Amino acid sequence: MLSFYQDRIANEGYLRTSTERRSLIELGRLTGYALRPGVSASVYLAYDLDASAGTVVIPPGTRAQSVPGAGEKMQTFETAETLEARAAWSRIAARTSEPPWRSRTDDDSGYGVLSKGLLFKGTATQLKVNDALLVDYADGGTPVPYRVTDLLVDNDAQTTRALLAGWNAAAPAPPKPAPLPALTAAQLVAQIERPLSLQPRDATRVPRTAAATLVRGGEIYPRLLAQRSSALRDMLVPALRSFSVAGSASGSIKAYALRSKAALLGSAAPKRVVTGLGDGANPVFDDLRLNVAWADLPEVAQLSGRHLPPSIDLQHLPLDGSFEAVKPGSATAPSYVLVDFTATGIDKLTTSVVSVNAHQTVAMSIGAAMSARVSSLTTNEVWLEVPRDALGDAPDLDYVPLLRRTQVFAQSELLDLARDPLAAEVDGSGGELELDAYYDGLKPGMWVIAAGERADIADPTVSVPAAERAMIAAVRHDVVRLPDTLTGQSAEALPGDTLHTFVT
Repeated sequence: MLSFYQDRIANEGYLRTSTERRSLIELGRLTGYALRPGVSASVYLAYDLDASAGTVVIPPGTRAQSVPGAGEKMQTFETAETLEARAAWSRIAARTSEPPWRSRTDDDSGYGVLSKGLLFKGTATQLKVNDALLVDYADGGTPVPYRVTDLLVDNDAQTTRALLAGWNAAAPAPPKPAPLPALTAAQLVAQIERPLSLQPRDATRVPRTAAATLVRGGEIYPRLLAQRSSALRDMLVPALRSFSVAGSASGSIKAYALRSKAALLGSAAPKRVVTGLGDGANPVFDDLRLNVAWADLPEVAQLSGRHLPPSIDLQHLPLDGSFEAVKPGSATAPSYVLVDFTATGIDKLTTSVVSVNAHQTVAMSIGAAMSARVSSLTTNEVWLEVPRDALGDAPDLDYVPLLRRTQVFAQSELLDLARDPLAAEVDGSGGELELDAYYDGLKPGMWVIAAGERADIADPTVSVPAAERAMIAAVRHDVVRLPDTLTGQSAEALPGDTLHTFVT
């Protein structure tokens, strides 16, 4: 027995005859080599929760099994950390659009109607080139008229973009497309092979500062407020999701299409009938006498006396036909009319936008032999104001072109504006990722996956899908990005915009 065990012990002292793992370890240490401890395979798991699921806590030790390929065996993994999961976090999207807002002046801010146009929902807006559009800027001023110069229909997004020009301005020349950069296959391969950004090993390695933690809109503030009371804990997040820092949704602009085009009553009357505007007894306008038709209107009837008023302010608008689709408006749903004097050539008159208070279909006559049923609109504002100095014996205002060439655009229809797409690429390198909504519960140290088409490829016609794992470094909730680190400028908050999440 002693010889047997002595032989076994001697065999363990040689590399070729040893059978025990401990013997191999000790023999290796004689040369200064130590075996590293065994490490199991690791993997990152992404959980996709059902939309009806609430907040779910996935405990450590939760098992997940791999799907084996041909000739492989199924592998079992267990989670090493507690994971809080929410259904909303499985469908986080980057912000790709903003509220439709325009400034009244087309300035360098980029929010002018002339620089951005208007984007409408749907592809059946029934708009045409040269149609009239009114834009109500919701600042208490009169709506501004514009003319449609081009229409761009996007069937995929189901939107229509209308390019506009000032009402009396010439249509701008279409921009020339920029030439696409020439990209060789070798350059494309080099761009695709760019290494991914390095991420911290775990949440404890995320660099944090007091300034980043206490930044305006930081995620720490909702968490602290939620600890104050049960009411805040239950209702703070739903309230913040709809809270508008930049103003209410009523501050957004409105766009109206004018569907009907008409002329003034008497515009097509024979020249021998059109001799003056008055009631026959007192032809005030020597160049235009419309014996019966307009004399029935209150503003014209007052001219029958000997003393002329300081000016003629017309608030009754007789059209050259019956337009039943033109409805009177209200305070909440106004009905606008655009009266265009451009073709008259009269410099003293400018294009006016008024709202309709009443609409009557009445029988009106032109001379003794011509009569018709026409629409007579009563406007809330004066659509034609003729000063007293133009009513002398030799007036310097020619009223024949006024009657013949004035155009009326009516039947305003409110169009549904779509959110403006953001032209900037979604880029989180060294800055913030702007998300499409308010996401509570996100905090530094959490892992996320960013997936989409790469924007760093020089050729815009090449689509390269990619996905990258990243760790959240900072979270805040606001309506605008932080000021630029170089210029110190910050974007302006848009009216109607609500709180949404920014992630670094």
